Amino acid sequence: MPSKEPYQIILDGFDGIAYLADLNTHELIYVNKQLQAHIQAKGIEDYRQKKCYEALQGLKEPCPFCTNSILAENKICNWERYHPQIKRFFELKDSVVELDGKKLRLEFGIDVTDIKHYVDRVEQNYTREQLLVSCAKVLCLEENLDYAVAAILEQLALFYNADRSYIFELNKTTNELSATHVYIKPKVKPFRNILSSQGQKELQEWLLRFRGQNEANLQIVKKDLTCYPALHDAYLERDIENLLILPLQTGDKFFGIIGLDTVRSNTQDTDLLKTAALFIINNLQKIQTITKLNYLSEIDELTGVYNRNKFNAETYALREKKEPIGIIFIDVNGLKKINDTLGHKKGDELLQRVGNFLKSLFSERIFRIGGDEFVILLKNISRQCFADKIIRLHAALQNERNISLSIGDYYSSEEIIDEVLHKADQIMFEQKRKYYEKIQ
Repeated sequence: MPSKEPYQIILDGFDGIAYLADLNTHELIYVNKQLQAHIQAKGIEDYRQKKCYEALQGLKEPCPFCTNSILAENKICNWERYHPQIKRFFELKDSVVELDGKKLRLEFGIDVTDIKHYVDRVEQNYTREQLLVSCAKVLCLEENLDYAVAAILEQLALFYNADRSYIFELNKTTNELSATHVYIKPKVKPFRNILSSQGQKELQEWLLRFRGQNEANLQIVKKDLTCYPALHDAYLERDIENLLILPLQTGDKFFGIIGLDTVRSNTQDTDLLKTAALFIINNLQKIQTITKLNYLSEIDELTGVYNRNKFNAETYALREKKEPIGIIFIDVNGLKKINDTLGHKKGDELLQRVGNFLKSLFSERIFRIGGDEFVILLKNISRQCFADKIIRLHAALQNERNISLSIGDYYSSEEIIDEVLHKADQIMFEQKRKYYEKIQ
């Protein structure tokens, strides 16, 4: 079975439905496993070369409700759709992404049928249910996640009569939690910068204890935090008597913690907190997925530097400008020979070494624009500074026994970007010609 592309793994990791379709032709590029189950597809072959409206809606022409005409880059289209064939409601978010040079429609969908039916039932009932409906609507309909979360945290603090409500999100790289969203009741002191380094360490240890749990926990500071003395004392100094903590967890995926300080009401009623957590998790998942796809559309996976798509976007933005700019064109010598004699794995290892070598020298934009070609783009740099960087590059290259590069550099403060690129490329080409003449 062929290995999956990174974007396929990302979409399959999303708990809801998701697919990619060509923005111009409507041809399906990929349907995640959750949506495949809905349309009774066993794999890519069941929908390959089919139009999205054919495979997903059973239609012979584009859907009358298609969002393609209103989609634009850096804009998310939110809408709700009832699918009559499977009799389910979906809350949908459509956006434009670029993959392999094609503009695609990316659609995420969360099945909100059960939530919608529940909301419909409780809208006529009690204060708690009315507050739950308000939270659900904000998170479903509000495009700005930060605003939506702030509104939800305020509602939670109101319902539980708490001094503060907050979200700690997990950084998967450092495995640490950090407060990304906080609501503080008026006249309540912010809980900020009062923890010692030991207190910060204890906070991380304490919060991570709740990972893997699915229930809300009411923690009494005097009783439950005695094993964390620095944290215990800091909380009591701020008159924090208890904390209501709920992990943001779905299956084995842990996103962080939602919590409230000094809860005075409804401590046994955690349904509102759980439902708010459910909606917040869904939104965090969508944002993380879009972020990963955008990352993949700009980054060369092999070397970790920017790719040609990003290079084209950067140079297009500079096309009408005349500003100080330095360009370094780089061609990896001998890559084809290594691929032909030692195999592409060794060739890939060479390209990775080159990528790491360039990243060790330049913090500016580094792009891999072809199989063995790299470009470094230095904007708003002085001529002397650019010259110093070139000297440093050549000096460092002399110490690299396993890397041989042909380098073309050009600086200008008056020419347009296309002219600077062309001249740097020509210099690099001449250096490469001399290299191959020398080794023959």
